[in-house]
Amino acid sequence: MGMLAELETEMGGLDDQTVSAETTAGLFARVERARRILVGYETRVISIADRHAATGAGPQPEDTLLSTGACSGGEARRRVERARTANTIPELGVTVRDGAASTENVDAISRAARGFGSDGERAGFAGHGPE
Repeated sequence: MGMLAELETEMGGLDDQTVSAETTAGLFARVERARRILVGYETRVISIADRHAATGAGPQPEDTLLSTGACSGGEARRRVERARTANTIPELGVTVRDGAASTENVDAISRAARGFGSDGERAGFAGHGPE
């Protein structure tokens, strides 16, 4: 059974009135790990949607997020920017897809990279540009 399924089973079996404070600390850690894994999955899906949108085979990821009711327009833009930043900086992309980076970390890098116009400039910001 995967980590997300285990967490779902554990949460389903909790008695909110009797769970200990020590247990909640571990739950917080497992829930955060699950959130990061899901962000990694979403990053992959946004990358796939971006590829389809670039060829005209599908809508922009922001439009899909909005049409499915997944989130607000502002949140859709943040999620897509987060995914695009992760895909522009290879090491960051691996970290996000592995569930090892928080959304706050990626958002901070995205904000810092906004000042760079092209993907090449953003990659250079991360140390991957032309020497």
